[in-house]
Amino acid sequence: MKQRIIVSGEDLDLTPDSLINYNIQINDISDISTRNSSYSNTVEIPKTSRNQAIFEMLGMIGSTTRVPYSKIPCKFLIDGFALIQDGYLQISSTNRDSYSIVLYSGIISLSEALGALKITDLDLSDLNHNRDKAEFLASVSYTEGYIYPPALYDEDSPYTAANSLLTMDTQYPMVFVHTIFTRILDEAGFTYSGALFTDAEFLKEVFSVEKGLDDKAVAIVLTDLMPDFTQKAFIADVLTRYAQVIRFTSTTSIELISIGDLITGSEGYGDLTNNVISLDSEKYDLNYAQNNKFTFSYIDEINTDGDGELVVNNDTLIFEKTAFTSIYDYNNLITNFNTETIYHINLVELTIENSLQVVTGITKKSGLYKLAPIPSYSIRVRGTTIDSITTTTITVPFVDTANVSMAYYLTNNYSEFSTLLDSFKIVSGTFKLNSIELSNIDLFKVYYLKQTGKYYYINRIKTKGVVAKMELVELPNPL
Repeated sequence: MKQRIIVSGEDLDLTPDSLINYNIQINDISDISTRNSSYSNTVEIPKTSRNQAIFEMLGMIGSTTRVPYSKIPCKFLIDGFALIQDGYLQISSTNRDSYSIVLYSGIISLSEALGALKITDLDLSDLNHNRDKAEFLASVSYTEGYIYPPALYDEDSPYTAANSLLTMDTQYPMVFVHTIFTRILDEAGFTYSGALFTDAEFLKEVFSVEKGLDDKAVAIVLTDLMPDFTQKAFIADVLTRYAQVIRFTSTTSIELISIGDLITGSEGYGDLTNNVISLDSEKYDLNYAQNNKFTFSYIDEINTDGDGELVVNNDTLIFEKTAFTSIYDYNNLITNFNTETIYHINLVELTIENSLQVVTGITKKSGLYKLAPIPSYSIRVRGTTIDSITTTTITVPFVDTANVSMAYYLTNNYSEFSTLLDSFKIVSGTFKLNSIELSNIDLFKVYYLKQTGKYYYINRIKTKGVVAKMELVELPNPL
């Protein structure tokens, strides 16, 4: 078995007896919040003149290279087959005779690309606009960017059937979740694909802005109003609610696949029957409880209206735990707007000073909503209190929270996963995989073992030459 590590088109010198053990994993399916990368063991390579040149004389007296503080692009091949096509290595230490390196590939690159960036760091300048009557009438048909669902944004001006008049300088935009999701990926330099990006329910999700204005300014700079969510937290929130796993098709291209599709074989099938050396053990523990709460970051601590539970029928588990907390609030404060229900999102306080009304912006945690437009709806709208009123019949983009509850997401996205957890079993075994077979392993397929008559999802592979230790998650039949 010939192993090669290639850096900048040059082969690193390896010791004749060096054996690079490689750990391959997609994520721990027993804990959907864990998304891991693939990596090697620490590899000792000799400090030959070739390796010294490639590493810019690192470890030599007088060297000022930044190589040990950099991710060095590399490829890792076994018998000519690329196990890592677009990865990187890091140098952990050096001594008189050798360098210690670790090879990496996979999902970690997305997390590291986002770093500590917030969604307020995104370039949203194209979404700046004037909140006036013309913009409201135009925005009712928007399917990306922002939209203006009617809402009550102060404490003192409740709507009734008699005064259901939308005054735009008291309204705030809501932002499409998918717009921010794709902007994050775009600005991080990734291309992307997957059914989620055309999912009708996902495309209807919007979130409220978090910061009110100190006046009734017409000009809206969207970034100034946005919540301070980190980009990683924003992405993770979507992936968890929709039970998505990331597959890298290259270092800058990702595909999203649902856990349900993975464990039902939608990505294809393979057979490892003839590769089995031994099936060594089974384990049944998992990082869940009997009752796993999916919840929100509620403003009102006694509000639990948006909660849902993923129930696992396993008496050996702890009784209850919180498995996921969304970055959003779940708003249950409602009021009337003519014959419809709208949400109370208190972003301003109104006071009187010297007989004049003073508007003070306040901060309120962003809430998650879903568009529920009503066609042929008669609405009255104006820009400011001194503007003329327009009465028109249009499709009005009302929102609701019924289909953004955690119970909704669990019912629609976690049914197959829930069935899997009820009889959770990991089978560990020893397999023989040549270089071709190893390079062709697809962690997004399910694999059959004739020895057990079952299909499995590969959770983890640890290679040592042609021998591989594998963890296989047994799938319920029928798939």
